[in-house]
Amino acid sequence: MKYTHLYRTCIQKTLSDDQIDIMTAFKTALRNDPGLEVQLINYYKGMPLSFNATVAGVGRDELELRVNPRQAVAISDDNYTFIRSKIFKHDIVVKARQVSIKEKTVSLYHPCYVEIGAERRNHIRLRVHPPIDAEYLTPEGKVRGELIELSTAGTIMVVDHTVDIDTWGDGRLSFQLPDADNINTARDIKVPARFITALEDGSLPRFIFGFTSDKSSEKHIAKFLFNRQIEIMRMLRDGFDIG
Repeated sequence: MKYTHLYRTCIQKTLSDDQIDIMTAFKTALRNDPGLEVQLINYYKGMPLSFNATVAGVGRDELELRVNPRQAVAISDDNYTFIRSKIFKHDIVVKARQVSIKEKTVSLYHPCYVEIGAERRNHIRLRVHPPIDAEYLTPEGKVRGELIELSTAGTIMVVDHTVDIDTWGDGRLSFQLPDADNINTARDIKVPARFITALEDGSLPRFIFGFTSDKSSEKHIAKFLFNRQIEIMRMLRDGFDIG
């Protein structure tokens, strides 16, 4: 899953110069504080996850960190993490080169200053597995696809064809969720929705929708997301990914 929609870059000089400055700052800070700690942030399956990590070493273009095992699981799956530290005025996104969940170590490279846009969300939007069949209907037309992320106020839908949806008005989003109280049944969810934007970093079109739930729909979506959070936390605890 792409993660570039979680942030926007904040290049200060050039990307190359910023990388040199970041690594130099880490080297200096580690010399002054051999127990240097930073905060790591991931959005594992959409769920915010943050633990402190210890900087174990700084190479020419690589950081070695000792991390919480749950963070190691997230980084192994996501192939990135955000770094937050008082020695920088901006957060940093870095790619993962090597991850050892057993040893609780990660090797990171290609740092870049960023602003984490995901932090401005009012609702946690979780990745769902398996994707959920859905339909968006307006007077201008309809589009079918699969919901891959869901919150109580919005979703991301993947479609298998290009649609000029940005010219459409508001509509209705329909999908089904498994009943939180009876796994053998499903609940129909139909909510007023609006198209917000399209994400261009995937092989298939992905549309972000916002919607307004009535009390019954919101309660059911919230139960579904609560159960999904429990499932995600179990993956982190057990150290393996089941979707």
